[in-house]
Amino acid sequence: MTIYCVNLKKMVAVRARNNTPVFVRIRLKKEAKKMSRFERLIIYPLLVLCLGYLLRGEIAGINAQKRQVSEKIVAREIVIVDEKGERTVALKAGFVVTYNSNGTIATSIGSAGDGGVVVAFNNAGTPGSALAAPSKGGMIYTCNSKGEQGTLMGTTQEGGEIVTYRPGEIPATTIKSIDDSNMVVTFSPNGTTVGTSMSTNSKGGEILAYTPKEVVGIALVSTNDVSSITTHGPTGVLGTITSSGGGEVSTYSPTLVMGTTMKSTPSGNIVATYGPTGVMGTLIGTGGNGGEISTYNKNGHSSVAISTTTDGHGGLWIYNKNGEHPGFYSHSNE
Repeated sequence: MTIYCVNLKKMVAVRARNNTPVFVRIRLKKEAKKMSRFERLIIYPLLVLCLGYLLRGEIAGINAQKRQVSEKIVAREIVIVDEKGERTVALKAGFVVTYNSNGTIATSIGSAGDGGVVVAFNNAGTPGSALAAPSKGGMIYTCNSKGEQGTLMGTTQEGGEIVTYRPGEIPATTIKSIDDSNMVVTFSPNGTTVGTSMSTNSKGGEILAYTPKEVVGIALVSTNDVSSITTHGPTGVLGTITSSGGGEVSTYSPTLVMGTTMKSTPSGNIVATYGPTGVMGTLIGTGGNGGEISTYNKNGHSSVAISTTTDGHGGLWIYNKNGEHPGFYSHSNE
């Protein structure tokens, strides 16, 4: 093979076996040339501008990612963390939950299926207070350090109600307003029986005290016409009654049979005693003509009466066993 040098800068002719020349381009190595001052004044600023544009594009890309807006995000849970990677806020299952610095839950806002619920927790992660708005009305709960219910305040279509609890969620007191009635109720230490009850309505007020077996022991009632105080036995049977409707005090036997009564009326005052069967035994009274004392037999018929006659003399009436045909004795018969 014969090589002919045609142009040292561009081409070299190579003669093959068939005597056909083939031209091959070769690249000659040039000697490195230093950059002039003029070239540096042009190249370096351009290089700085290119780097600036590259950095600007990178930052713009990061900002574009941070500010990316999506029409819809579907996720079971979204968690927001702080610089240390600790979660601070979580969105899950219809609730927004915030967390304390120790990782325990702090607040919870969401929907419980029957209205909105807001719950605040203490540092231990137990509920401290809650606000709920179910379909029946709004409610506010407070809890003790163990998460047990302490108070309940709520409103319904019937009215408002406040309930306080002892440790262990045992009812202690209830304040309730229903229609035209307002009521305050206290409970026994175990919360199973009513201790006292105070109520007011359009007719008047009432205070009731109960025995440990939830039987009325004392009742104070005030209406538009009369005020009364009643006491009751262990089984709730009426024991005494005091009334201001003219003034009355009555006592009763364990079988609810009247024993004694004292009454004041516009026409006079009386004191009466009754037998075991409720039949009147004695009567002491004062009227327009003066005083009177009467006794009755076991059948309730008049037996003896001491009173004043119409002319002002004293009189004595003695009756037969049927309370009839009295014998009369008076000062005028002497």
